[in-house]
Formats: sequence, C-alpha cells, structure tokens
Amino acid sequence: LIGGVLLLLLLVSASISTIAYRQAAAALQNQVETNIPMVAQYGADIVRQILDKHLAVVQTMAESSDIQSMDWNKQKPALEKQARAHGYQAMGVINPDGFLRYPDGSTNQVSDRPFFQSAIRGTANISDVLISRVTNSAAMIIAVPIRNEQNRIVGALLARLDAGWLSEVTDGIGFGEKGYSYIIDGKGTLIAHGNRDFVINQTNF
Repeated sequence: LIGGVLLLLLLVSASISTIAYRQAAAALQNQVETNIPMVAQYGADIVRQILDKHLAVVQTMAESSDIQSMDWNKQKPALEKQARAHGYQAMGVINPDGFLRYPDGSTNQVSDRPFFQSAIRGTANISDVLISRVTNSAAMIIAVPIRNEQNRIVGALLARLDAGWLSEVTDGIGFGEKGYSYIIDGKGTLIAHGNRDFVINQTNF
C-alpha cells in the first residue's frame, strides 16, 4: 500500500514538474521573442543616429565657400582641418569625372564606385563597409554632392570613416549572460563582430 502511494506521488510530482517546466520554457521563449527584436531595434537606432550625424557634418562642410569654390588651394587646408576635427581617416574632393584627390597628394579614379555615382546625381550616401588594402582596416565612405552658388553639382566631397565603431556598438549590446550581437550587411557579410578578424576577412557564413 505504501509503495503504491509513493509511486502515485512520484507520478503526480513528475507530471506537475513536466507541466511547470513546459510552461516556464514557453514563457522564456515568448520573452526572448519579444525582447530580442527590441534589442535589435535599439542597436539599429544607435547606428542610424551616428550615421546621420556624420552625414550632417559632411553635408555642412560641402556647403562651405572653400569647398564650393572647387579651388584646391582653398579646399586642401579645409579638408585637413575638418578631418582632424571629426576624426576621419581622410577627406577628399572628387571632380565630376570621378577623379578623387586627397590632401596628402594621393589620387584615385572612383567614377565606377556607387558612392560617387549617387553623390554626383545629388544623393548624399554612405557606402557599405570596405576593407582598405593599404591599412587592412574596415572603413566606410561618406560621399555628398558639392553644389555651387547656382545650385549646380560641381563635384563630390568624400570622408573616409573608420568602421570599427560599428563593432564597438555591438560590443555593448547583448542578451542574457552569454548572448552577443553582431551586424551583417545586405549580402550576409559580417561588418561588426566581437571577433574583429571576421570583419577584416569579410566573413560570410
């Protein structure tokens, strides 16, 4: 009789434990499904705010008389000053033919680059994360149109931004004790991750 009662108690306890576990698991799953999108949106908002700030800075500079003049003797010191002030790796001016010129004397032909094509058509834009072959670091290109006093597009202003800040953003966003965040671009390539080698190697799982 005692054995039967104990067995019944064990069965009841096991049933209650199973039901409680399933309910707790379901509640946890629901919490995760609710909170994770909110965390992702929070991270996206931070990234958007930073990008908007940089776009505003470069657009404001493109409206200065020194840059609008398309006179390199006036543009060069202005580019150097603003690059230092805002922490850009470099700033340059692109003429309508796509010829890019930096204050350090280096040049490049970027007529086929999407960021230039968008800027010369009048759209300020920020490129995908690119890996510099020179510095072996991740960078983003900000390109905005330069308009003269008659509002005609006469070139484009470029700013090269170290893209490491993206990984710094994701470093500060996690979920639970072991959860972590990362960012992928439209093609699935990692552009921000705790393992910086994934970014430099443009890993795409």
